[in-house]
Amino acid sequence: MAVVGVLVRIDTSRQDEIEIALAQFDGATLFPVDEPGQIGLLLEADTTEEAFQTLQCGICCVPGVLGTWPVFSHLEPGADPQPHFGQASREQSERPSELPSEPASDRQRTHDIDRPPEEGTHGQLET
Repeated sequence: MAVVGVLVRIDTSRQDEIEIALAQFDGATLFPVDEPGQIGLLLEADTTEEAFQTLQCGICCVPGVLGTWPVFSHLEPGADPQPHFGQASREQSERPSELPSEPASDRQRTHDIDRPPEEGTHGQLET
């Protein structure tokens, strides 16, 4: 099971109808937010992909919804191997010092952080 907390920005003149529409989505639970023009939404789904589809193809399309921001996600271990909503894979979360060194590409900066750029080459790439 995937649980996603979403901040929903809305047109305040349509708040009542938006809340009714959002409450109709399977797995959706609304909660108040202290900021005017915003609604909190807790979305539960079988997978993060299902939650993403509901958010992108359903909730975002409700008239009066101005934008949505996933701010929290929880996934039961082993339930969904695909990283979504900001969950990084192990390779993406390692520190640069922990990553394997790779040969420089054929397009690299003309200088590095440890030494100043040569005169007239700042910001240019070698080809």
